Amino acid sequence: MALLNPFSTFSLILALSIPLASLADDTQPSVIDKSAYLDVVEQELARLGLKSRCDRVSMTCSYNKSLSSDGDLREINLKYSPRTDTIYIYIENYLSLRDSSGLTEELARLLLSYNRELVTAKFEWDKATDSIRLSTTINTDSNLDRRSLRSQVVGLWSVAVRLWPGLKKYSQSDPLR
Repeated sequence: MALLNPFSTFSLILALSIPLASLADDTQPSVIDKSAYLDVVEQELARLGLKSRCDRVSMTCSYNKSLSSDGDLREINLKYSPRTDTIYIYIENYLSLRDSSGLTEELARLLLSYNRELVTAKFEWDKATDSIRLSTTINTDSNLDRRSLRSQVVGLWSVAVRLWPGLKKYSQSDPLR
C-alpha cells in the first residue's frame, strides 16, 4: 500500500475547502447602483452652474441653454445606458430642417466635413423628425470620470455655439419656442 504524501493531501483538502468557504460566506460583493451615475451627472451639471432636471426612469438629465443672443433655445440631454455603460450627451433638435424633403446635398456635405474635423462631437441626421442632432459619448465601463464629463458637456456646447452662425440658415425655427 502506498503512503500518502501529507503535503499533497493537505493541498487537496485546501483546494477543495476554498470554494466551499466562499459559498459559506454570506457577504456578497457590493453591486454598483448604476443609477448613482445619474446623481453624479446632476452634481457635475450643478457644478457647471446648469440647473438640470433628472428622470430616474429614462435615466436622463436635461437642461436648456440658448445658442445665441436671439434666444435660440435648445435642450441638452445626458442619457445613461446601463446596458452599454455609456453616457450619451446630445442636443436633440440642434437644427430643425427647413425643407420637408429632408437633408439637402449641400448641408449633408457640410455636416460630413464638420464630422471629419470634430474630435469627439458628431452630427447625426434623424430622418423621422427631419432634424440634426449634435452628440458625444462618454464610456463609464469602469467608472465615471467627473472631469471628463464636465469637459465633454462644455466642449459639446462650445462646438454648438461656434458652428451655429453658419448652420442657422438651414434651420426652420427655434424648436423650443
